[in-house]
Amino acid sequence: MIQPELAISTDMSTMKRLTAVALSILLLGCASVADEKVIAISIADLQASPEILAEQQYISTGQPDESLLSAAKEAGYVAVIDLRRASEDRGLDEASTVDTLGMDYHLIEVAGAAGVTFKNAEALDAVMAEIDGPVLLHCKSANRVGALLALRASMKGASDDEAIAIGKASGLGSLESAVLEQLARK
Repeated sequence: MIQPELAISTDMSTMKRLTAVALSILLLGCASVADEKVIAISIADLQASPEILAEQQYISTGQPDESLLSAAKEAGYVAVIDLRRASEDRGLDEASTVDTLGMDYHLIEVAGAAGVTFKNAEALDAVMAEIDGPVLLHCKSANRVGALLALRASMKGASDDEAIAIGKASGLGSLESAVLEQLARK
């Protein structure tokens, strides 16, 4: 629930966060298509307002650091899904850090646009279905997260427009053309 004092704030990070939350609320109309909403939040917004973690079941971000992972754990998150390739520098041993915090770590390697596939979306769907509790999904910028969530929504019956909207609310940006290419092939 948005706190009333947040609703009247005019600083830019709060406005971005409120825009993401409002878009996700609009997407609830697609609830039969997207059984859970994923909110894309920037690392800076999460660091400035960690309480947003307690308000969401699923958060999509760029690469988290140890403090953000700790904040997620404190907020009750039980798992992290990492969509970066194993060879990408995370700035920390993320799997070990997540394990030490007592959360589950899942790696689904998505190699940029080439990794935006229904096969990877199915793998993400399978992992998400196994997790009971709040989840932090990330790649480097949330773009790959949004791309796979768009394909996942399509798999669950969303129209192409609904899938793209769900993807954008989850962080989809420059990979939109890769998503559209996959949607055209289905």
